Amino acid sequence: LFKSIDVSTWNQMLYVGLLSTLLTSFGQLGAPVPPWDAKLYSYIFALSMSAAVAQIFILITIKEFGALLFATVMTTRQFLSILLSCIIFMHPLTLGQWFGTSLVFGALYYKTFAGGGGKKKGGDHHPLPQNEVPMSSTSSIEAGGPDEPAK
Repeated sequence: LFKSIDVSTWNQMLYVGLLSTLLTSFGQLGAPVPPWDAKLYSYIFALSMSAAVAQIFILITIKEFGALLFATVMTTRQFLSILLSCIIFMHPLTLGQWFGTSLVFGALYYKTFAGGGGKKKGGDHHPLPQNEVPMSSTSSIEAGGPDEPAK
């Protein structure tokens, strides 16, 4: 959707966030608003800020290392969550659940480590200089767009 009109990544995040806010607002029409409670609203603010920062890290990870490595990182996080849940809260997994978990994680790790480790399509990866922020859209980079000089 955004590639055809060459929208920067930051603007994509802004538009998605605004649309999400708009849809959530419409969904909340008629719902009671919680009374003012500083602790409640500080938790809401902290959750919102952590989600925004996480979205930035996700964007940078995918842009710099590719979607496969990002999927591997997120899957590893899920695997550790399952493992800790089993250990800390004594949630048992059946043999079939362990088999399914091993199958999914094993296939992803095989694809990541044996199949290229998350390198992006399109050739060489050129890291950006330390003072540049890696936030231009892929189509701009390939076309030598406004965020990066033509090659």
